[in-house]
Amino acid sequence: MSEAHRPSPPLARAEAIPPDHPVRDVFFFGTLADREVLERLLGHPVPAARLRPARLPGFRVVRARGTPYPVLVTDPAAAAQGVLLTDAAAEDIRRIDFYECDEYRAELREVEAGGRRRPAWVFVHREEVLDPDDVPWDPRAWARTHKARLLAEIDAWLEEYRAERAALERREKGEAKG
Repeated sequence: MSEAHRPSPPLARAEAIPPDHPVRDVFFFGTLADREVLERLLGHPVPAARLRPARLPGFRVVRARGTPYPVLVTDPAAAAQGVLLTDAAAEDIRRIDFYECDEYRAELREVEAGGRRRPAWVFVHREEVLDPDDVPWDPRAWARTHKARLLAEIDAWLEEYRAERAALERREKGEAKG
């Protein structure tokens, strides 16, 4: 077994990416690796220079049982392919957390991008919510059959997100006055 593929323990774990953490890079291996989906969620175009091909050694991507969504499973002989979003803005992180945190949790792991290893946040499935299947996740098949529905769902989620953010800002302003 190659040492390069042995999964190393996470550098950190969190329910969501901590807003004050210095690492602002995020590795996507599933639906958010699709640029159109990512840009819809973030609400703005992502410059090509901020998206880099990347891989997570020691893992492979499979379908979650009974869903069209992907999860990571350990596999010392594999490396999960994906993209690395570099230097995500605070608002981008909040939106990504909102999208991911019901079914996934954040882990800081070493990914390979541009010929070097670097820390990046990765969303790993919550075992009590999603059960891995042994079927490899196929992004092209997912895009053909499920992408359009997900884009519409993101629009609905963003309405909910904006309402939650507005309520939080009102509370924070009220606390600042009081």
